[in-house]
Amino acid sequence: MKTDVRQIVFALVLLSAWLSPVYGQSKLGRLVLVLTDEVGAVVPAVEIQIDSAQTDVSQKTISDANGEAVLRGLPFGAYTISISDKRFELIRQNLLVNSEVSQYLRFQLRIRRLASELTVSSQAPLVDPLKTSGSLYLGEDQILKRVSTLPNRDSIAMVASLPGWVLESNGVLHPRGSEYQTQYVVDGVPIFDNRSPGFASAPLIESADSLEVITAGIPAEFGRKLGGVINLVPRARRDQTRGELQVQGGNQSVLGMMARLSGQRKNLGYSGLLSASHTSRYLDPPSVENWHNQANLASGYLKLDYAAGSDNFFRILAWANGTHLQVPNEVFQQQAGQAQTRRNRDENLTLGWDHYYSRRATSSLEFYRRHASSELKQRIFR
Repeated sequence: MKTDVRQIVFALVLLSAWLSPVYGQSKLGRLVLVLTDEVGAVVPAVEIQIDSAQTDVSQKTISDANGEAVLRGLPFGAYTISISDKRFELIRQNLLVNSEVSQYLRFQLRIRRLASELTVSSQAPLVDPLKTSGSLYLGEDQILKRVSTLPNRDSIAMVASLPGWVLESNGVLHPRGSEYQTQYVVDGVPIFDNRSPGFASAPLIESADSLEVITAGIPAEFGRKLGGVINLVPRARRDQTRGELQVQGGNQSVLGMMARLSGQRKNLGYSGLLSASHTSRYLDPPSVENWHNQANLASGYLKLDYAAGSDNFFRILAWANGTHLQVPNEVFQQQAGQAQTRRNRDENLTLGWDHYYSRRATSSLEFYRRHASSELKQRIFR
């Protein structure tokens, strides 16, 4: 029995030494709202809306049987809360979300009276006065209305449209001229790989509710690549099931399809996405002619979010990407009949647990596995 215990302890020590630590990179806040009436009784089934002109995030929820409502996954910034119900007077309040520690807010709803009313409310500030980093946000509305691009360039094109970023060498992002110093963060887990189109698939922009792009004053916990950080917030749980189907076509034989489904059933939130695309001009060839430059791409994404009570949330995030691309030829390569093809694959699985300790602290524990591979094949065609 003692030998078995020693073996287990030794295995845990080896596992902890092998794992690489990641320090708080989510930058997402949480609000807990409690609604009561004028006599102190809880009020269920009241609609609550939260919006931010700074982070371009908008969420809506309904208070439960205990008069409580929980809003999670809020990027740090200034917000406006609106509580509206035909039985009660409208409530609007501005607040700042600048910590992962939960904020608890109590609102007293007053009975709507028969009178002429004029509601005057202040607008939420566009700048967080406590913010020390230089970052910009792109929200869900901007993601949905983005300009269509070649396959696997949506995320890259949106980031490159912001100040301080340039594109070079087949879609490689250069923040402030820094070479290969771009770091993605997805659901609090960093990705240090080169995610340019020639090497891998960028995170699916359709799977995100918002993204924060940091180019200055990057917090120390982000570590390693500090030219620029792209922090993606995966799609949050929805009160209603939503489905979406997109079909894309264009010149250069561009064909694409994307199907997405998200919603919530009791304590389980879910979001899934499948996409596939084809193009006859994937990379920027070294010659004017577009020789040997086709590509096929496929991606899948799944997120499950389970609420075990109001203070414990368990998450599963998985995705897989595959790209089969032709390496473009120059004149002498085309004349020689060279045909190089490249296969890129990457998979990711993340298991997360968030626990909220009342008003004092919060903890986030995540285990993740990532695998990336690339294979180059060459043959001669006649």
